[in-house]
Amino acid sequence: MANNDKIIGIILVIVSLAAIALEVFYGVIVPFTSNDSALAFTQTPVYWALAVPVLVMSIGALAIIAWIGFTLIVTPPPEVWDVEELEKIDVSEPSS
Repeated sequence: MANNDKIIGIILVIVSLAAIALEVFYGVIVPFTSNDSALAFTQTPVYWALAVPVLVMSIGALAIIAWIGFTLIVTPPPEVWDVEELEKIDVSEPSS
């Protein structure tokens, strides 16, 4: 069975990359290709002055989330410690 961290990592990577793709599509591609009069405001410089920084910041945040997911995928799970073996280890001061 797969580790839960790997499953969470895969979900984070897929969701963040899908959100980046949708944001680029609806924030950049649709305003350039649409002839709809409802999207006429996207042809103004004010729209792009607001849209570009917001797009860059949100893509940056989503890229950090994807990086965290990737790190969860590639990091091996921690070793399980056997408490009984640890109790058997002698930790007394060495005699000089």
